[in-house]
Amino acid sequence: MLDTFEISGHWWLPELPEKKYCGRLSFSQVEGGNLDLLGLPGGFENINDPQNPEIILGLSTKGKPVTLYRCHLRHFNISIPGMQTSTYLIRFIFIGVHFNSDDDITFKGLSVNYTDLDEWVGISGFRVDNNAKDLNITYSYPDPITANINDNLQLGITYVRAGPWSALMTKEVTISQRTIIELKTYTNELNFFTFLEYLHHLSRLLILAVCRLVYPVQLLGKTIKNRQPMDHEVDFYPPVEIYYQLIENPDKQKPLLSNDMLFTFGDIQPRFQDFVQRWYSKAERLKTVHDLYFGSLYSQRLFINHRFLNIIQGLETYYRIQVNNRVLAKEEHKERVKEILDVVPEKYKNWVEGLLTPANQPSLKMMLWALITKYDQIITPLIGDGEKFISTIVATRNHLTHHSENQKAITDGTDLYNATRSLTILLESALLEELGFTIDEITQMQVDRQKFPM
Repeated sequence: MLDTFEISGHWWLPELPEKKYCGRLSFSQVEGGNLDLLGLPGGFENINDPQNPEIILGLSTKGKPVTLYRCHLRHFNISIPGMQTSTYLIRFIFIGVHFNSDDDITFKGLSVNYTDLDEWVGISGFRVDNNAKDLNITYSYPDPITANINDNLQLGITYVRAGPWSALMTKEVTISQRTIIELKTYTNELNFFTFLEYLHHLSRLLILAVCRLVYPVQLLGKTIKNRQPMDHEVDFYPPVEIYYQLIENPDKQKPLLSNDMLFTFGDIQPRFQDFVQRWYSKAERLKTVHDLYFGSLYSQRLFINHRFLNIIQGLETYYRIQVNNRVLAKEEHKERVKEILDVVPEKYKNWVEGLLTPANQPSLKMMLWALITKYDQIITPLIGDGEKFISTIVATRNHLTHHSENQKAITDGTDLYNATRSLTILLESALLEELGFTIDEITQMQVDRQKFPM
């Protein structure tokens, strides 16, 4: 996924396999996928209405099948005399298989290696015995770990070793281990984008744990489309390499230590099955909250006032979904509105009713009070006087949203950053509890975070 590469070969449309074009495919996380061709697949007959083929197939000069998916014609050139050329932007690249249509793009499983995954899992198959005379290094594959996401999908943690083969004379030995997460189905294959959605939720769980963005380093798929039957053995599925441009351009990061993380795999290993199921079962219900939290905290392009507003909205949304979306029961509020309208002059009734009907929703002040009270041990050391903090937050939200004049509103950048950080920890604590941690465990995590700030 993070590799940069070029592939030369022949390229064609699935419906026109007899018309092949020479060209070169290039990919990088900065530029994405680009296909430069001699010619224009589909011909120049419809030059005023060029088509964007969903799929372009290819065969590399090394004999590797390639599928390019969601292709967009970027530009084409006609030179007389000369050659006709075209360039396509490519959204997804599958190396190792030919898919002829949308419906073909299904998989039995995907495996992915993320940045920081090795450090988060923290399990090694190496054992080093070093004494004055001998240095003995042994490696054994650690046992795989599995958890069921649902009745049809399993998540597994496994390992890949790269090491030396036998040689006539060995002067140097390098052995490495990578931690891999596998998603695989128990029954039928799943659509590629269904798998991507599961991986998306998984990456967010890792981001919550390690406190920074993680990126897929390598993404491989297993599909029945390239199954190779083996005599008297289990069928072999050559891995399909998958590439696409990430939304955030990966940046170089220093290696993490366990002290840099909110929690490690070791912290949740006895409850791994429960935590995985809780995370996935709540992912759709809490989607808006997750979008606001993860998008605000780790996006590289947000100003601090936007982060503040997004976290506030995330807290409001969380409270309405998981705690309470009404102050009074619906019928009780309806009766209260009726009693008030009965004594209001007729000419003001519509106006007053418009004000009172939404008045049963909890205010931001009420929601913040409830959440801060619940996570008091975590938040109070950060904010001090809760009433003053909430009053300031409400005034700042109103100022940034409605441009209201309020002397309590925060205008200093440093103060706004600190307030946003405290609110982020509040929302983060709620998400950790949804995952399955107790409030005491969450409190200890946040205390440790203050001891070892990143």
